[in-house]
Order: sequence, then structure tokens, then C-alpha cells
Amino acid sequence: MDTFLARSIACLLPSALEEGDTRLVRGIGNGFMVAYAVDNDWVRQHHLSTSGVTLADVHKQAMDNLLTLCARHIKVQQYGAIFGVFIDGKFEASMFLLQRLWQQDFANLVNKGYAIAAPARDVLAFCDMDSAEGIAELKRMVERVWNGGDHLLSRELFRIRKQS
Repeated sequence: MDTFLARSIACLLPSALEEGDTRLVRGIGNGFMVAYAVDNDWVRQHHLSTSGVTLADVHKQAMDNLLTLCARHIKVQQYGAIFGVFIDGKFEASMFLLQRLWQQDFANLVNKGYAIAAPARDVLAFCDMDSAEGIAELKRMVERVWNGGDHLLSRELFRIRKQS
């Protein structure tokens, strides 16, 4: 894999591309897709044909790079009934993609599972899925971000159950 593609990081985006957008993307459902960022640029369709790698190759490398970024910089901070997750101001919402965080690293912070908000690229927060207070606070946070926010993703709350 060439050095450009080897530096790619998985980036969570809403699942609508404008006509003519040539970013390499992978649909994941729930109104989201994954694109692949490299510095201040994107991996584009033509990179596959010129490098000889597949979308699966790029996706695996980009997910590994996201996990590495998390390992170096992740910070979780509690605010009342919710937890904010911080990394670098660009890839917070992308951490939604990392099952290891939800099934291992954050598992001691909730009982049965998570209610998760990823309203913008730089915002990720969660609470215990059974916390009425936490869910209400997540909804208020989403509305605050949505009103005037940048790089918006979703107003929805998502649920992930802990594996036994």
C-alpha cells in the first residue's frame, strides 16, 4: 500500500454525497458512510486503480489508524449523567465505528449498553441506555450542536448493547 493510503483514517459521514464527489466511501447503514481522510484531503476512487489495493484494504488500514489515534489521545470525561469522548477535534464521531471501545474500553461505564449521540464530526457522547436523565441530556446536547453546528451528522441517538 502506498504511503498516502497507509496514512488514511476512517471518518464517519452522513450517507449523502453530492453529485460529482469522488471520495472513496463505504456505506454502513443508519444514515452513515465511512470515508477515508489523509491529512486535509480524502482518498478518492482513482486511488484504488492507481495503487492496486481494494476498498477492503483501505478500510482495514484506516480503521487501524483510527484505533491508533484513539490509543494515543482519547479522553473520556463525565458531565452529569453523560460522558463526552474527546480525541482531536476532527474524529470524535468516527470513534462510533470502533467496536472495541464499546465492548471493552468503555464497558465499565454502563450497565446493559449505550445510548450514543454523534451529532457532528467533532462531538461524541454517550450514557447508559437505561438512564432517562442521560438520554434527556444527550437530546439537549444534540439540539445545541445542531443549531449552528458545523460538519453535522445525525440528530438520532443510537443504541449499542454490551456483549455478555
